Amino acid sequence: MDKPHPAKNFSKQVDAMVRIRLLVLMLMIAVAVPPVGSAGAGPEGRPWETLNREGVAAYQAGDQARALTLWQQGLELARQAGDQAAMAKLLHNLGALKTDQKRIEEALALYQEALTLVRQSRDREGEFMTLFNLGRLMDQSQRFPEALDYYKQALTVARELKNKEGEARALTNLGTVCDTLGKGDKALTCYQEALKIYQEMGNTLGEQKIHSNLGLILTSHGKYAEAREAFEKALKIARERRDAWGQASVLLNLGEVLEHLRRYDEARTGYEQALATARQLRDLDLTGRILINLGNQDLNEGRFQEALARFQEALRLKKELGDRLGEALALLNLGQAYDAQGRAEAAGQAYQTMLTIYRELKTPGLLANALMHLGNVAGNQGRYEQALAYYTQALAQLRELKNRREEAKLLINLGSMHYFLNLNDLAVKLHQEALALGRELDDRSVQARALLSLGAALRNLGRYAEAQTAFEQSLELSRAVSDRQAEEQALLNLAALFHLLERRREALALYRQALALAGEKKQPGGQAVILIDLTLLYRELEQYDQALITGREALAQARQKGDPRVLAGALQVLASVEGLTGRHADAIRHYEEALAFVETLRAGIAEKESRAAFMTGKFFVYDQFIDLLVHLHQQDPKKGYDRKALEIFERKQGRLFLEEVGKSGARSFAGLPPELRQRELELEAQAEKLNALLAAAHTETGGQPEVQTPSAVGERLHQLQVARERLEQELKTRHPDYYALRHPRPATLKEIQEQVLADGETLLIYGVMARSTALWVVGRKDFALFRLEVSEKELREKVKAFRQGLEAVLAAIEAGKSESAVRRTAQESLTGLQQQGRELYHLLAPPGARPLLARTKTLYVAPTGPLHFLPFEALTLPPDAAGGGSRYLVEEFPVAYLSSASLLKILRDAAGRRKTRAPHPLLAFAHPVYRTETDPPEEAGSLRGLRTRAYRDLLGGSIPELPETAEEVRAIKSALKAPDRTQPLQLREAASRSRVLEFQQEGRLIRYRYLVFSCHGVVPPETDPVLQPALVLSHPDPATGGEGFLTLADVFGLSLRADLVVLSACNTGRGRELAGEGVVGLTRAFMFAGSQAAAVTLWAVESASAKAMSTGLFHFLRQGRSRAAALQAAKLQLLRNPEDPLYQHPFFWAPLVVFGEGR
Repeated sequence: MDKPHPAKNFSKQVDAMVRIRLLVLMLMIAVAVPPVGSAGAGPEGRPWETLNREGVAAYQAGDQARALTLWQQGLELARQAGDQAAMAKLLHNLGALKTDQKRIEEALALYQEALTLVRQSRDREGEFMTLFNLGRLMDQSQRFPEALDYYKQALTVARELKNKEGEARALTNLGTVCDTLGKGDKALTCYQEALKIYQEMGNTLGEQKIHSNLGLILTSHGKYAEAREAFEKALKIARERRDAWGQASVLLNLGEVLEHLRRYDEARTGYEQALATARQLRDLDLTGRILINLGNQDLNEGRFQEALARFQEALRLKKELGDRLGEALALLNLGQAYDAQGRAEAAGQAYQTMLTIYRELKTPGLLANALMHLGNVAGNQGRYEQALAYYTQALAQLRELKNRREEAKLLINLGSMHYFLNLNDLAVKLHQEALALGRELDDRSVQARALLSLGAALRNLGRYAEAQTAFEQSLELSRAVSDRQAEEQALLNLAALFHLLERRREALALYRQALALAGEKKQPGGQAVILIDLTLLYRELEQYDQALITGREALAQARQKGDPRVLAGALQVLASVEGLTGRHADAIRHYEEALAFVETLRAGIAEKESRAAFMTGKFFVYDQFIDLLVHLHQQDPKKGYDRKALEIFERKQGRLFLEEVGKSGARSFAGLPPELRQRELELEAQAEKLNALLAAAHTETGGQPEVQTPSAVGERLHQLQVARERLEQELKTRHPDYYALRHPRPATLKEIQEQVLADGETLLIYGVMARSTALWVVGRKDFALFRLEVSEKELREKVKAFRQGLEAVLAAIEAGKSESAVRRTAQESLTGLQQQGRELYHLLAPPGARPLLARTKTLYVAPTGPLHFLPFEALTLPPDAAGGGSRYLVEEFPVAYLSSASLLKILRDAAGRRKTRAPHPLLAFAHPVYRTETDPPEEAGSLRGLRTRAYRDLLGGSIPELPETAEEVRAIKSALKAPDRTQPLQLREAASRSRVLEFQQEGRLIRYRYLVFSCHGVVPPETDPVLQPALVLSHPDPATGGEGFLTLADVFGLSLRADLVVLSACNTGRGRELAGEGVVGLTRAFMFAGSQAAAVTLWAVESASAKAMSTGLFHFLRQGRSRAAALQAAKLQLLRNPEDPLYQHPFFWAPLVVFGEGR
């Protein structure tokens, strides 16, 4: 299966939440009590009354600076005169002004002093106004429990005074706070009471505000159809009242709802009308808010430059007003626009400034929103530790504020991040918490999105029935609240699940429904991904004519969309159908184009792979293309299809390793200055965003202004390309190894034969595919391609059966059985093991290939898929001409392993650039210290805690000590005669990650010829920044208290000049092994760091044989034998040991293999 769909990307969810909450606050400002003037002209000698009136006039004229000065002067005079009533009025007005300026703490102090004075003077009206504005201030600060208390007190005073308008105002704002705190029924009661009062009073303005507030609450609940109805009632009243400001304000909020209902043109029309009105009224605040919503619409539709211009204008207006809260919101959106253009540094500055403002304003709720957004940004950039820290801070603040709705949304985001990290059990737990909160709040929109994300995590865990239930419930709720976007996502996820379960007819119906919904958006290429899925489904149903029609439409839409990921997928599926229907020329052309797009996708280190549809298996296109070329070679062997197939295989292997690098989260590389890496990332990001901008410029539809013409964007792309070429030339010249990693160029057959291979060296290259396996045999003068009629699934079963004979011995040893029982198990399993090995040899070395091995002196094997678990040296050869007994491959050839032929060329080119050999013989890390107790509670939610628990699970729940490894490395030290002055042995606490990095920082690693890590090794089923191949050194690290895992990402940052790195640990060579992808593990990472080869174990090693093999290897290396020949000799010593026949079993001599340069 080339898909499936995930839940919606979590980074999209916070932004709308921030906007809606702020719109609620803006509306509530509109119903707040205004500054208090004087009843009449003050008598002679009371100038503070005059100053108060003049301040009110200045405030109403928009001159806040003058108002502030006048009121402060008046307050000083009133204090001197002891006029408490005047002081209360002036304090109240100063509080209102500070509230407008978002000076929260200053406003709070002023209002509280005013409240004390009005209560002392028994000024009940003054008490009501002050309590009301204190509630408003707490609400704006998202301190909702305090806001609730103040509004309740204000309501009580208003009722005692029989102040109907004040009662209605208090009820209105009390309703909003009740809803935020999850008291939906109480909120509706408050609004109904307020509406009844306004209607009795004939107060149409009050009715208008109630309908608007109802609309906002319904929007926050995801009840978009009902929200639209409420806003339209408010708009009708505003028009009847000829309230221009009210119309503009309602149109702004109505636009939000129309966007959710996918009525984008209507939303834009409303925004434009509101903007024109706000500009006429010279209302800078309202103008800024509308510009932000318009900018977001531009951003969503790909008009990056127009969005940027709107956000910049909004920011300027907010600064002019001194509106720090609005300034922060503008900065948030501005950061998104910069990020969309690939301007990471500018985006980061905007976000940090926003966070600084929220901290200065001391508004916990809004600070939580900022932290959530920064968490999303950090997560999308692969900075997961920082993302978790942001989310944890935000969650603590939201819980303290009892803001249950925002807490639920954050839990969805947090769960989605764990989903992207493949920590699906934790994702399920977080989504279930969010779902429970959504049900408690009766918020169907939150429930729908929580269920959608929950279903995706359950599907990843293989809990398909539960996933189906979650998706179906999400679909039902999305339809109930008219959330078309969530409905489309639920349909896609449900369709993908049925597709996965081969319930194809049901999947087909759901894809068609999703296709219709996607068509409503009228976005160029908006149906492309669904059409790709449909093409795959028609192909599986063998409806090839329909598959061709749908595939061609998918490709046309993908070209409109302009996203290279989508385009690569469309080309891939169409080519696969063309190959099946005999349209071979078209298939080859489309496969070539698909590969071109796949290989230009940014595989940057900070990139986190999307799990969208077909992209999960994007490397499958290589296998499909190779399979087609092998088929065509069988039909016509003279056309060169065999050479073309090998070229595609080599390209695939290079990209696979690059992908492994990206998923490891590595950010530093051996010998590469950080500033060069940063420049490279910036240029890559800008290129990707400009390509999207170019696509948008080409697909602008009528009536919508073109902000960037294709020619203008093309010119910017050209300038960017020039800058990238300069940087690449610098990297190629100064850092050739890194350049070769980042720009893998497959070696051609001519280069392999003429420049890489020596006489007597033969390559066996295996391309394991879904339905068959390709074998290329390459020698200096030989080349042949064979199609092996064995699928990946069949080969996996055969390798598993072979390894059972090895694992039987391991199981007996681990169970603590007696020596005689272990010997009996070894003897009983050997016959079956040899028979399985004989069958595998016949399968993997067909008769036509065997004569090509006749002159072989060193055999290189490039395995893929399940063959990475197979020690080829232990395969059983046919009896020789003399009719002798069973022989193993190791008895005929020294063997080394490669990920591809191109790797051998890279290694030999790098060796040719070396000017000196490392002077010291050995550096060994062994017998690490492992803490046995559980991790402290404070680590539980951290990335460190997640990684530690995951690695322990992979190791069986604990990390046992390895005392025998100290003896092993001492024997190696003796074999190499390594002097003590070179510090060859790093044991116990010194066998730590910090010690390795200390050697690196001091430039000492490059002085050692051989490195040995004798410790535990863990290789998870998938690589990501939490779980990746790692060596388990002393944990926790004795020097830092941090993690003791030397990860794949760490190894990329090391600088070595080693002839060989030996990883004498359990399972270190198994790497990652998934459908459509190769296995890399730590081996190639060490080769990139500067080692010519890495020796690794394929299973847990018995200590005596491990010591014998390791010391034997170094003994023969010191005699001058090649790496592969030295290991062969060490293995033969064990195999032919006359003193103990137990070691003739491959379990004891076969686990250690050499990866990389064998000579």
